[in-house]
Amino acid sequence: VLAPTLFVIFFSLLLSHAFESAEEGIFLHTRSDGKLFNIERLKAKTKVQRVTIRELLFADDAALTSHTEEGLQHLMDRFAAAANGFGLTISLKKTNIQHISRASSINIGSHKLEVVNTFVHLGLYHQQQPLS
Repeated sequence: VLAPTLFVIFFSLLLSHAFESAEEGIFLHTRSDGKLFNIERLKAKTKVQRVTIRELLFADDAALTSHTEEGLQHLMDRFAAAANGFGLTISLKKTNIQHISRASSINIGSHKLEVVNTFVHLGLYHQQQPLS
């Protein structure tokens, strides 16, 4: 029980260090005062909170998210630098990207990451759907 707990603390510190001043990510608008599915309530700008999602985590896997290719490259650069600084090595064979709208080119250092159409995460298949 101790080793997984220590890894979570360690990885949380790495992410905090990597993204402490980052503005990239996917933005969600939410409010927590009830009536979750009433979309009209999101129009009251003073009560709406903006939440930024930069990473999705499970065990020792991480997925970085951004609306733009440039934003994702910036997050990847920050993550790679922090991982290196904390003594971790990113597995380039296991690291790839999946895009929604158009082809992307993301690198870790000089290594160009593979673009995949199907991605398995937590036993679920995520397949790229063409935008219509």
